[in-house]
Amino acid sequence: MMKKTILLTPVIAIAIVSMLFSCIDSEKDLYDPSYQTSNPMGDGFAAPDGFNWATTSNVKVNVEVNAQTDDEFYYVVEIYDTNPIISPNAHLLDKGVAKGNEPYTSEISIESTIKTIFVKEITPTGLATIRTAEIADGIANCNFKTTTPSIRSLAATTRGFTTITDPNPDDTSLFPLECPSNIENFNAEKCVEGNSYKVTSSTKRISLWIKNIKLYITEDIELSEQIYLTEGSCLYILPGKKVSMPQAQNNGQANCMITIGTGATLTVTKTIQLDNNYKLYNLGTITAEKLICTNSSTFFNAGTANIEDRLSGENGQSTISNSGNLKAEEIYAQGNSHIINTGTIEAEETVINSTGASWVNEGSWTTEDMKISAWNDYCYNKCKLIVTDEFEMTEGHLIVDGGGFVQCKELYMNNAKIELGAKALFEITEKAKYGYQDKDKGFKGTGAEKALLIIKKAVAKTLSPNLIHYSGNLQIVCSDHVIEKIDDWNICWTMTGGAEWGEEGKNTVSIPESECSNGYNGGTPTPPVNPEFPIEVEDNQNYTYLFEDQWPLYGDYDMNDIVLTIQKRQIFTNKKNKALIPQHKFL
Repeated sequence: MMKKTILLTPVIAIAIVSMLFSCIDSEKDLYDPSYQTSNPMGDGFAAPDGFNWATTSNVKVNVEVNAQTDDEFYYVVEIYDTNPIISPNAHLLDKGVAKGNEPYTSEISIESTIKTIFVKEITPTGLATIRTAEIADGIANCNFKTTTPSIRSLAATTRGFTTITDPNPDDTSLFPLECPSNIENFNAEKCVEGNSYKVTSSTKRISLWIKNIKLYITEDIELSEQIYLTEGSCLYILPGKKVSMPQAQNNGQANCMITIGTGATLTVTKTIQLDNNYKLYNLGTITAEKLICTNSSTFFNAGTANIEDRLSGENGQSTISNSGNLKAEEIYAQGNSHIINTGTIEAEETVINSTGASWVNEGSWTTEDMKISAWNDYCYNKCKLIVTDEFEMTEGHLIVDGGGFVQCKELYMNNAKIELGAKALFEITEKAKYGYQDKDKGFKGTGAEKALLIIKKAVAKTLSPNLIHYSGNLQIVCSDHVIEKIDDWNICWTMTGGAEWGEEGKNTVSIPESECSNGYNGGTPTPPVNPEFPIEVEDNQNYTYLFEDQWPLYGDYDMNDIVLTIQKRQIFTNKKNKALIPQHKFL
């Protein structure tokens, strides 16, 4: 039975009005058709033609749940004015059920300023996700079956930014196992172009003046100065041999090469700088203070590289390619250089700050801090990237391939884009801070299967519109997030194009653990059950209605002739989402 509580307090006012009317001659006609109340807003002030005075609007809502058409169990559908996972003030607007072949349909009355509703789907097994639905022409459609087709595959494009091909470690013409027999010992004064020479421990200085010389290091040597090779010349450090020198700032002319065999070592006290198509190939161990690649030079590491300070690709299509183990304090990609990793890299700082540079990780990359900027469009993570402290993206672009994994402690994004392929996982273990993002920036799922974004906490650098945008085939799991909007005209973040919000512990997406990914266990489903009927819709939001008794005339325009507040709204619905007995409490 309907419960109503109506409080009418102005009894004295009514009595006074009654007394006044009793003093007037009942036969006298007081109506004056020419009388007009003055405009309380001032002469000349008027609402424009066609102005809609309504403060509420009726919206038809259609929801298709992600269920099989022959499913015997009902899904529960809840409609909110904002995201209920992150907002304790979210108001339940309606609630009902749906099946695969029985969509949820209803008509709700909401504030006319609301342009987006939040739809929560609860599966029969207790898992829950939320999507948004835009209101257009009084209709809001939400389809939980919608997915975004794959728009990017990186499987065959890893080397798409450079024509450099990694050397074959089994190629003995590049990595000879022994010195050719019957060749002379090296003597810089007696070299003949095109010949090969043996370098022994008695050699303290290697400085060539004749082109196309091949030198084989057959014994451990300690050089007193840097190596200088002529155009087309090669230096082979044979397996197990050791070479040390103070620096290698100027290693020689164009198209030179140094290779380090398995178990061999090259130790440079200060800086190695490669230039003019110079190649440094390592299967052993290389140690240097700095290693700088410029002008189409190449550093290839399939062994162990220890760079105490900075490893950088500077310009001119220089390439750094690692398939072994590499450590450096700083790693920089600048100009139009290329950094490719298929092995293991550890660094304190990684910086990609050039539009033309490329960074591709197909292995494991661990760095304390990472920065991507300058609208670089060639940053790809195909395997595992771990940033132990801060990951900063300022006008940058990162693509995480299907199955790829990124984990960082803190993330800062300002007008940046992160694309996540199928089953990609991006995890922020402490805090994401958002600046400003254009509508086409933010996080986007681009694969045929859902990507997963895990955020412990998301905050605004400054609370303002367009902080972040989530779109595409993506599920977000975050229970502590910056508010959706400042008001109905200033929206802080959006969720569109199939993106959805998962409830922690109940989300529907899991990522398997692999060599590249730590994986993530989604919600644990319970045995499927149907909800109890009738479905109860309880809305504790206060709705206040104000009336002016002389409308559409102005009257005194104080809008207090009748003031009605609905404090609590209860509706019960059946399996067809039809209302049974509404219950209201009036004030």
